[in-house]
Amino acid sequence: AHIILEYKHTESLNRDAILQAGGYRIFYKKRNELTDEEIDTFIISSMTPIRRTLDAHEYAPAGPPGIFRSPRRLEELFPVLSLNDLSDEAHNLLVKLFASKSKKRLTALMKLGWEGIRALPGTLRDHVLRSVKLIFGLGGDEMEYIQTGLTPEERTDFVKLMAQFMTPEERVAGLAPEERVAGLAPEERM
Repeated sequence: AHIILEYKHTESLNRDAILQAGGYRIFYKKRNELTDEEIDTFIISSMTPIRRTLDAHEYAPAGPPGIFRSPRRLEELFPVLSLNDLSDEAHNLLVKLFASKSKKRLTALMKLGWEGIRALPGTLRDHVLRSVKLIFGLGGDEMEYIQTGLTPEERTDFVKLMAQFMTPEERVAGLAPEERVAGLAPEERM
């Protein structure tokens, strides 16, 4: 089966998102000479869809939390996954790194951990690592939440996890020379 994922980060589900997913679906289907049975298309929404929009397209919860389906002829081709509403089960953690809510992203990262990301295939792992560094790194989108929304113990766990994603050079960037060698035995200092 071929799967198309239409990811909406800065906007939620709307008419244009459905049409855009439809365009991708039809062009991909024609280009690859596929039948409807050979292709699935999902709209993945970083933001929780607005109830009014779900109702207008007759989307309703379908099965596990965060999954919506519509019985309408067009919309039935495009199930919606709301990243903020998916459960924290292991199979959802990777996509939840891209949810719009800070707490949801951070919970997914902490549960997925270094081992979970390291186990990904090469190209996907590299992409996820770059994304994690952008989202959670120093100066990233999550810094305010990390400083104010976590307990000191949670912040310590987070720092330990993030250190695993960094090269030695990235770990010491911005530190004064004396800070770089703090805690090293004299023979370890060069």
